[in-house]
Amino acid sequence: MPIYLDIDRNLSKSETVGYEVSLPNGEGSSEIGDSQPKKHHYNQTYFYLANETSYDCARITSHIKSAILHPMIFNAGAGTLKLFKSWGFESFPNVFDESYDSIKDDITRHNFVLSEIERICLLSEEDKHKLYLESIPTIKYNQNIFMNFDIKGLISNMFSQIVS
Repeated sequence: MPIYLDIDRNLSKSETVGYEVSLPNGEGSSEIGDSQPKKHHYNQTYFYLANETSYDCARITSHIKSAILHPMIFNAGAGTLKLFKSWGFESFPNVFDESYDSIKDDITRHNFVLSEIERICLLSEEDKHKLYLESIPTIKYNQNIFMNFDIKGLISNMFSQIVS
């Protein structure tokens, strides 16, 4: 994978928020370090791979924002998808085989997720587009959940579980 991700030869410095990296030849830039979703990031893809930094437990860091724009699959600890759904979000079983979430062995789960990604990537553009269109009601539902998410209630509930 090249180090220069999301390269846009027409992207100006005023349009970037994160770390900007110029290409070696001086043409264009990359938004490495910009964690905010941008429309042009999503216009060219059909799904999102949510990579967590560790597999030791079910957890979600900043990937919820991607569920409001795309079908997604978690490359994370067992139970992460279950956690995501427990917050009221819906997942994308029309796109991905979600049995990966119950696989306890990290390597087996990771390999399963990779095979799912490969399976989707090998579909025709027409089939990928069809799956995306089928996912739009779920994406809209997740947008509504996200906009009305009770973060204070979630934190209070987590705190009470830790203290008790």
